[in-house]
Amino acid sequence: MTDLNLYGPINDFGYGIFTRGLIKGLIELGESDFYLHSIGGISLEDPEEHKVMQSFCNRNMWNRSAPSIAIWHEFDLDRFSAKKLIAYPIFETTKFNPKALNYLKQMDAICVLSSWAKSVVIDNIGDTVPVYVVPGASDEVSLTEMEENQVVKADAFTFFSMGKFEARKSSVEIIKAYTDQFADCKEDTRLILHCFNPFDKQFVPRMEAILVELGLTLAPSTLRSSIIAVKGNSIVEIPKTRMTRKEVYQLLRASHAGVFPSRAEGWNLPLMEAIKAGIPCIATNYSAHTEYLDSNYPQELLLNNLTEEVANDGVFFHGDRGNWMKPDIAEISAKMSYIYTNYDRVMQEFDPTEIKEKFTWKNTAKGILKVIKKVNDKDTKR
Repeated sequence: MTDLNLYGPINDFGYGIFTRGLIKGLIELGESDFYLHSIGGISLEDPEEHKVMQSFCNRNMWNRSAPSIAIWHEFDLDRFSAKKLIAYPIFETTKFNPKALNYLKQMDAICVLSSWAKSVVIDNIGDTVPVYVVPGASDEVSLTEMEENQVVKADAFTFFSMGKFEARKSSVEIIKAYTDQFADCKEDTRLILHCFNPFDKQFVPRMEAILVELGLTLAPSTLRSSIIAVKGNSIVEIPKTRMTRKEVYQLLRASHAGVFPSRAEGWNLPLMEAIKAGIPCIATNYSAHTEYLDSNYPQELLLNNLTEEVANDGVFFHGDRGNWMKPDIAEISAKMSYIYTNYDRVMQEFDPTEIKEKFTWKNTAKGILKVIKKVNDKDTKR
């Protein structure tokens, strides 16, 4: 057994998914004697999973001499006190602020999710601290036999995208690319954009105003669970609330293709979930998700016409965290048209098996244990 203190949020969002995913991987490897400190409490939609995570938090097993892993923001690492501290941050842009630089330089080791992220860390702090690539994974969703039988592809060719509505996710570009390409299409198509933002109390009216500004016409939807907007023969559907993991998975299985032209990603969980669900996805050939969209992934689905720009959306990013890559709307449209026109051939060439087998929480846990061993070995040699 490996002595370990694990710090991280336990919820159904980015960092929280990674923390509980790593815990699952450790348990699968028989490594269950660790101390868990949940940042911000536990908030999970699955009550049984909530009980399991709470049981780890209730154990009095903190060991000051053991390595500690902080799955948390690089600019907020001073909250952790440990003899040997390993940072495991998730970040999307290319520059760290002074606080983050100070904290990262004092770590015993830094784990990152991708080779891209490793290069960003080294560019910022040099090679004074060892940096290890420990790729993440995504949750697996199991359906009952009855639920599985109920999953059928939608009659209309359906594109799917997921991620809160923001510039980094290129949400507006997705809508523009889709309507530009399919407004005059003779056959029915649909774009489902699951971009609900739980932090935006005016999400529905704000989205309706944006859709109208983009030239779409709102359909009456008072009693609907989604906003429906049309432009010509193109239909955009935006769920009004957050969906459960199982609901998202069922929707993915019913869709034909994914669209993820984000400017930058720390890992891109929705993209990996879509690929594992068996749908080919368009994505930018940049940032952390290139770790799994490697040379074995269909290259014709990757967006390469990218323009570097300062990461500034006036909301989450303010120009002080480096750059990201802006995708080209025309290229997104062309890729969507390519999948639509050549769907049978795309599906023949698309095989998610390698990604499903390689990127598991068990393998993430194996990577973390290797890093812990290196940190312990280094400490022993001092």
